[in-house]
This record gives sequence, structure tokens and C-alpha cells, in this order.
Amino acid sequence: MNLVVTGDVGAGKTTWCYRYCTKLKKHGISVGGIVCPALYRDNAKIGFDVVNLRSGKSLAMGRVTSLEGVSGVKVGKYVISKDGLTIAKEAIMEALDDACDVVFLDEIGPLELDGEGLEECVRAAFKDAPNTVSVVRKTLLPSFFQTFTMIGNGFIVQDISSTDSPECLPGYPRGLLQPNS
Repeated sequence: MNLVVTGDVGAGKTTWCYRYCTKLKKHGISVGGIVCPALYRDNAKIGFDVVNLRSGKSLAMGRVTSLEGVSGVKVGKYVISKDGLTIAKEAIMEALDDACDVVFLDEIGPLELDGEGLEECVRAAFKDAPNTVSVVRKTLLPSFFQTFTMIGNGFIVQDISSTDSPECLPGYPRGLLQPNS
């Protein structure tokens, strides 16, 4: 199953993924990959980090371009760290090498849709992982499907704007948690 978690910017997609990841682990399902929680200063989002779900290792992934000393690839109002991308790639490939039951890919964005960033690892996950959970902003869904629909076993879309509960997922193919388990 390839699950796509979508919603608007700031809707809580990463928080939803953390809760689902915790539920899966509680039931003995192995998880890996990455989540990218937002980083705030004075109630303003200044960027996001990347977290390896297996090791817990965290590193700066993206920061607003207005911050001093930020270098990397510019995407919108953020600069994406090359070191952060390296950690993210390693985490995804580690999850695939370790045959994790579920690989989290937070977040597939403009870089990946342009064939850069984590695109190669995303393709590998869709091809080789038994289950993936991908975060994609609503506005990017058409480009996402155009780019990735020929890989894997199709996609199930969960719009967290309609629910914030992992128990409300539509179906759980391949032995993943049932809604009331």
C-alpha cells in the first residue's frame, strides 16, 4: 500500500505521521524513513528538520532564506540543506535495506517533482517497500500523481483536513493495522 497523506500547509500532516508511526510501532510493525517537523521561532515558521525514524537522529533540513549562514538549494522561501538531504537519503535507504514494513517519506515536494532532492530514494521506496506513507501538499497532488503513478501498487489518499485520526484510514492492505486494532 502506498498511502499519501495530504492537506494544506500547516494542517498537521507531519504530526499525523508521528501518531500513525507510534501506533504502528506499538503493534510491532517496523517503520523507517523520515519525518520533517516544522521549526518555529516567535510563533513564525523558520524551517524544518529531518528525523530518521529508526535512529531518532535529527538535522536541519530547510530554513527560511532570511536567516544568516543558510546555504543549500533554494526552494520557495526555504533553503534545503545538502547535509539534511544526505541524512534523509540515508534514512530512507536504511529503511529499505532493513526491509521495514512501512517507510515514511515526509515530504515529497517541488525538488522531488523536478527529479532532484530525494526523488531517487522516493522511487526506490515506491518500488521496493511493502508499504509507504508519503506526505504531499494538496496543491502538489496533480504533479505528484503525474510523476509517480507508474511506480508501485497505486496510491490511497488520506486528506487529514477531513480527519486527524490514523484510525480513519481507508483500508489496511497487507496486514497493516485495522481501524479498531
